[in-house]
Amino acid sequence: MRLFAAFLLLVFACSLPAWGQTSDENAARCEKGDPEMKIAGCTVLIQSGQLPKESLFNAYGHRGYAYYVTGKFDQAIQDFDQAMRLNPSFAPVFSLRGNAFYGKAAYDRAILDFDEAIRLDPSVANDFNNRGNAYYSKATYDRAIQDYDEAIRLNPSFADAFHNRGLAYRGKGDHDGAIRNYDEAIRLNPSFADAFKNRGNAYYAKGNYDRAIQDYDEAIRLKPGVAEIFSYRGRAYTQKGNYDRAIQDYDEAIRLDPSSDTFFNRGRVRFDLGQFAASQSDFAKAAELKPSYAYVALWLYLARSRAGQDAHSELKKNAAQLKLTEWPGRVVDLYLGTVTSGEILSAATDADTKKDREQHCEAYFYLGEYALIKGKRIEAKQLFQKAIDTGVTSFIEYTAAQAELKRLSAIPAKTSH
Repeated sequence: MRLFAAFLLLVFACSLPAWGQTSDENAARCEKGDPEMKIAGCTVLIQSGQLPKESLFNAYGHRGYAYYVTGKFDQAIQDFDQAMRLNPSFAPVFSLRGNAFYGKAAYDRAILDFDEAIRLDPSVANDFNNRGNAYYSKATYDRAIQDYDEAIRLNPSFADAFHNRGLAYRGKGDHDGAIRNYDEAIRLNPSFADAFKNRGNAYYAKGNYDRAIQDYDEAIRLKPGVAEIFSYRGRAYTQKGNYDRAIQDYDEAIRLDPSSDTFFNRGRVRFDLGQFAASQSDFAKAAELKPSYAYVALWLYLARSRAGQDAHSELKKNAAQLKLTEWPGRVVDLYLGTVTSGEILSAATDADTKKDREQHCEAYFYLGEYALIKGKRIEAKQLFQKAIDTGVTSFIEYTAAQAELKRLSAIPAKTSH
């Protein structure tokens, strides 16, 4: 999701005056240098105290933009404030300051600036797109879509606005609507890697893993160094049961970004393959990266237990960093021996039928693992089947329950003599 900042060589149309060799050099840096050169050159001019109002406005605008593109959002906002003081009716400065507030995740404040930019000049598609992005970031998807609609009306070839509108539809759970928008973004810009990636995510959410993989393939071809896309493709291969191919993608994702969440995903595949020692190593690394994530703590406990290692003491230590009152925190309590199986099923119940089904898929799986660790194979098989019966095919607990049932079915039942 890209914000479009006004291009200062066009926006700040005033040319800086020349005051001899040194001033000419600083004026050139301020107008046309790289960000650090712009900051240095504009600062000399601003501090000279010799600039007329129009040129001072220009210098603050250029320096503010340089601060913005280097991620120094507070300094950018201060300079845009000064530019607005000098020319309060110049719409692009409000747009630029809105971008800086967006960079600080101050979305409500950004929206106020985009509102003003649009009031002063309602013909700029970028401003509607940027305001839509701010509403999207607030999860106000319908309002975001309204702004993307207007951006597209003003500029029917605005590929990014179609892409962003696709994200908003995805946020609403309308995967088909998202795909239609990604289709159009790709038609307008066939090199739009993010559109391929996000269309792949939408197909994945629909359970169409082959189609998702095709899009991830193209996204990787266009942007081969992005760990996230390899991780997404690995996830799709996991859902297809192609674990070897999934691990290859997870390996590459980790090579590209050793701080990614992919350790958890690779650990999950290794667990399904019965490689419990290797999976616990991955989960341990994931726990270092996300110590407050309950699912990591749960899977680390399961992997250590299945690998024949002490798991209880480590889970007890990790539990201190978890919010056990939120799902799936009660499952942690179950493994620590402080709640019953019935309490887990009760905690999984939710008024939202979709969420209720998803949480019961998880509950039955984790209860199945609990029974398996205690040596209750028949009960474990029944619980894993119940997890599968929920039909929540996109959840890792669903595929893990399938793997456990397959493993249990391969073990001959004990006979009495």
